[in-house]
Amino acid sequence: MIDRRVPEAASLRLLFQEQGDLLRQLIANWQNTRLDEQAQRRALDEAVETIVSGTDARLRALSNYQQQLRQSTRELLVHIEDIVSRLPAPVLITKETLVMDQRIGPIFPDLTQVDRLIQERRVTRDKPFTDTAAQSTEIYALFSLFKHEKQGFGAELQGDIMVSDVLQTCVNFVGHQVIALEETETELRSTLKRTLFESIVSYIRQQTLSIRHARSAEEQRQDALDPSRNLKNPVVYLKTLKQLLELPRDLLAVQNHQLSINAMGVKVTSIQAEPTTSINSLDVNEISIGDSRPRILYMTRHPVAPAD
Repeated sequence: MIDRRVPEAASLRLLFQEQGDLLRQLIANWQNTRLDEQAQRRALDEAVETIVSGTDARLRALSNYQQQLRQSTRELLVHIEDIVSRLPAPVLITKETLVMDQRIGPIFPDLTQVDRLIQERRVTRDKPFTDTAAQSTEIYALFSLFKHEKQGFGAELQGDIMVSDVLQTCVNFVGHQVIALEETETELRSTLKRTLFESIVSYIRQQTLSIRHARSAEEQRQDALDPSRNLKNPVVYLKTLKQLLELPRDLLAVQNHQLSINAMGVKVTSIQAEPTTSINSLDVNEISIGDSRPRILYMTRHPVAPAD
């Protein structure tokens, strides 16, 4: 008679081991999910506190200020994440690419200026680069600049005839600044998200101050008599702050421009209009915070010599 208990016991042990491995994996996944959720809650609470510190710390006297601001703060963070994630990958800036890459030549016409701005930001950077970065061959920069358009009259080749006094739009890119310098693209995007969030908080503070200062003497007298409409009242301020935060697309907007510019910096409305002229096709993203002047944010990569 064949004893089947030994192979059956082995099969059971294998089954229990597989079930045990699965259970351990489920527990690990559950713990990781809990940790992720806890980290997200902590990050959201920190964001709320940053808003309160940057606007009016007296809100902490209210017991429910975090609960009141949590949802609108979450929506603002999601909006910032969405905008930053849709920005194009960093573009390599070298002497060769400034000549060959039509996306960046008109925006960064002078490599000497670019190198100077990178070096200045290196000096003022608030944290040193790691040992890993010292061996890296690239660093990542976030440039801020403005697009300036000016109309005037100039000459234009139309077919075989040079026509004068043609209304033209000249495009210049000015005010270049390096607002962040990081070791990786991931760190650069994280810094951009933090910078946008802090800029929005500063803008909201200015907006609430403007609301206060814009009130007439009679309105201010009424405010003093009626705390329910006085912006100096933390309850009223919290309500106003919540209303501003509930409109994230008004606080942060991005506008994409597809520009065609010839070698003279003149905007070309139709490439066929200048068939013999070199045309630069630019993809520009202008980001504005509230009603402030739109800025172009451009992520770039820059080769560096590894440290000895």
